[in-house]
Amino acid sequence: MSKILVAGIGKSGEWAARLVLKNGDSCFLYDDRDLMESGALPEDLAGHSRVKIIKNVDASLFRNVKEVVISPGFPPSHPVRITAEETGCRLISEIEYAAIWCRGKIFAITGSNGKTTVTGLTAHILKSSGLNAVPCGNFGTAFSKAVLETGGKGNFVVELSSFQLEHVQNFRPDFAALLNLTPDHLDRYHKVDDYYRAKMAMFRNMNEGTPALLNGDDPVSASYSEFYPSNVKWIGRNSNSLVQIVEDALVYQGEKLVSLEETRLRGLHNLYNAAFSAGMCILADVSVEKVRAGIISFHPIPHRLELVGEKEGVEFYNDSKATNFDSVVKALASFPSIHWIAGGRFKGGDFNELAKAGKGRVKGAYFIGESASLFLENLEARFSCRISRTLEQAVTDAWREAKPGDVILLAPGCSSYDQFKNYEVRGDRFREIVNGVRNEGNRG
Repeated sequence: MSKILVAGIGKSGEWAARLVLKNGDSCFLYDDRDLMESGALPEDLAGHSRVKIIKNVDASLFRNVKEVVISPGFPPSHPVRITAEETGCRLISEIEYAAIWCRGKIFAITGSNGKTTVTGLTAHILKSSGLNAVPCGNFGTAFSKAVLETGGKGNFVVELSSFQLEHVQNFRPDFAALLNLTPDHLDRYHKVDDYYRAKMAMFRNMNEGTPALLNGDDPVSASYSEFYPSNVKWIGRNSNSLVQIVEDALVYQGEKLVSLEETRLRGLHNLYNAAFSAGMCILADVSVEKVRAGIISFHPIPHRLELVGEKEGVEFYNDSKATNFDSVVKALASFPSIHWIAGGRFKGGDFNELAKAGKGRVKGAYFIGESASLFLENLEARFSCRISRTLEQAVTDAWREAKPGDVILLAPGCSSYDQFKNYEVRGDRFREIVNGVRNEGNRG
């Protein structure tokens, strides 16, 4: 029986601990918060005979454990990471640990934008084709939970963040997709190259029998070709692509697969997302007919350019997951007449890109959160802007100005942590506010 330290008891850590226990090992638990407090741990972990709560980490602890399963939320400067590396203790991610016990197929998906949509759509196509499939990882369900609840059997569509990929060693997916690379998380990485290289760990152990799908229209992705495995397929406008982008449709082997207007998806970026999902499923031997049917029947995932309401000819879209500038650029390109709500905790980005994307489209901009003044300072010369401070006030301000045919779009370009627990809570609050607007009487 081995001793394994699970460091960071959030969603993924909690399920990694249960997987450790399921496989007969002892589990040490550490978190920055006090796990001894009442209610800090679920009862099944707090009362387990093979669980030991650790209050302090030091070199002697790491010499006494087989390995450390590290939380993706622990940055490189965290004492657990530093001490483990100094003592030579094996440090792995929850993704790596769960994969050890996985007996099914792994569809791994990473990139700067679109990961959750591609994860959800790929799993939907597989399931609608009659296969067992679980979307998991950064998607919402921890990979460890998915493996534990299925006995490791089936198809696992795993969304991977750069944080989760920092400590994979032997992880080898059966299929992998790198959607795109744009700057992000510069509050964690010293250089954007460090962020991009973290993504490359997904390919480390892949070979001819494990195909990787890449974006042929993304020059940044192409510049990291030294990291790619031998079996590479492409998505893009080139006619040699596995799935080709042609105007507003997807083409496979010279025949139209599906057009964007046949789906519930909006925007060119979602056409690329659908192409990646189609490509992965085709590589997994799902028929073209079932791929097409799955794309058409797919409902967009909450907080990803999600239509949450309409009133008096004005549509309200929730893109709370747009937490970096590149995703905002894609959202702004999806509509011709926009009242745009943005701001939150700033993560970095080039405001000139937002200004160019919003030119001729943004009728009004309403800024919230910590970065409201920063957004105003950089964009007030480009289009009509104001500081609304709160999401509630921003919706009120936008609704007052919107005309029939306009879109009120929440696409923050920032993380939510200044005002909300996470982007989901921010998006849910936006939906609640919109429902309140819809239930009010019409504007005079």
